[in-house]
Amino acid sequence: MSEATILDVARKAKVSAGTVSRVLHRKGVAPLNYAPRQRKATMADLRPLEGKNVLLLLLGMDRSLASLPVVATALHGVERGLVGAGAHMLIADVPAADRVPDVLRNKRIDAVMIKGALQGDLAGTIDPALRRRLDELPKVWVLGRPKGFAGDVVQADDLVVGQMAAGHLIARGHRHLAFLSPKPSQTALMRRQAGFTFFAGQGGATVSAYVGDERSWTFPSPAVEQIDRVQDLVDRLLKERRRPTALFAPDDSIGVMTARALSARDIKVGRDLSLISCNNERPLLMGVHPALTTIDVHAETIGLRAVDQLAWRTTHPGEPSVDIGVEPSLVEGDSVAAV
Repeated sequence: MSEATILDVARKAKVSAGTVSRVLHRKGVAPLNYAPRQRKATMADLRPLEGKNVLLLLLGMDRSLASLPVVATALHGVERGLVGAGAHMLIADVPAADRVPDVLRNKRIDAVMIKGALQGDLAGTIDPALRRRLDELPKVWVLGRPKGFAGDVVQADDLVVGQMAAGHLIARGHRHLAFLSPKPSQTALMRRQAGFTFFAGQGGATVSAYVGDERSWTFPSPAVEQIDRVQDLVDRLLKERRRPTALFAPDDSIGVMTARALSARDIKVGRDLSLISCNNERPLLMGVHPALTTIDVHAETIGLRAVDQLAWRTTHPGEPSVDIGVEPSLVEGDSVAAV
C-alpha cells in the first residue's frame, strides 16, 4: 500500500483535515499506513543552554544577605543546574544596583539568572541602563521577584508556607497566634504573613502581627542581624494582656533571634511560648535549643528548577511571564508544644 496523506485519513474518517491533525500524536493510523512526519530534535532543542553564556547576577544585596544559607544553597542549585546544562556561568555582583557590570558591557551574555533584594524600592533605584540591558535578555528570578520587575520567577510557595505554619500550630491546639517580622514590606515575608493570617482564620485562630516600622531601605539591602530590631517586637508581644501562645517567624534568621530574645527574658521556647520558623537553614539552627520547628523551602531545588525554567524561556521568548512556586515541607523540632 502506498503511503497515505493526511487528506486520505480525513476522507476515510469523514472529518476535516484539521481534526485529523489535532488527534494524531505519535501513533500512526495503521489501516491507511499513515504516520505524521516528525521533525528531528536538534541538540539546541534538547539542551538549549549548551555553550551559552549565562550571567548569575546578585542585585541590590549586601554580602550578609547573599551569604545567608538559604540564598547560598539556592545559588548552589543554580550553579549545579547550569553546569549540567552545559552553560558557561559568569557572576556579577551589583550591591547598589547603580551600574551596568563590566561583564554585561564587554561579553556576549545570552541569558541571566537574578537574585535580587526583596526589600525596598529596587525598581525605582536601579540604574536605567542596567534595567534596559536586563529587559533585553531571557531571565529568571531566583527566590522571589522584586516589585516592579518583569520576568519568570522560581521561589518557595510562600502562601503554602503560611498555610503550613498556621495548620501545624492549630493542630497542636493553639488558637491565639502571632506573626513577627522586622521587615514589614519584604515581598516573600509579606506573602508568608498573608497565608498565615488567612489560613489561621480559616482554622478558627486569631493572629496578632508584630512587625517593624516602615523605613527608607537603601541598597545594598542587609540581612536581619541586629537583634535589637527583634527584641523590641518581642517586648511588645510579652506586654500583651492576652499573650499569644504560639509565634510564626517567617525566616530562620528572625526565628533564631526571636528564640534568643525570649530566652534572655526567661521565656522558654516550647514550654512558655511555641515558635515555628521557615527556610530550614541548618547552619543558623544548629546552636538553638530546643531545636526549632521550621519549614523547608527546598532552596537547592529552587535553584535547579530556575535553570530548567531559563532553558524553557530561551526557546519561548514570546510567552507570558511564569511564576513557579516550589512546595515546602515541615521539619519538626521541639519548639512547638501541644496545648
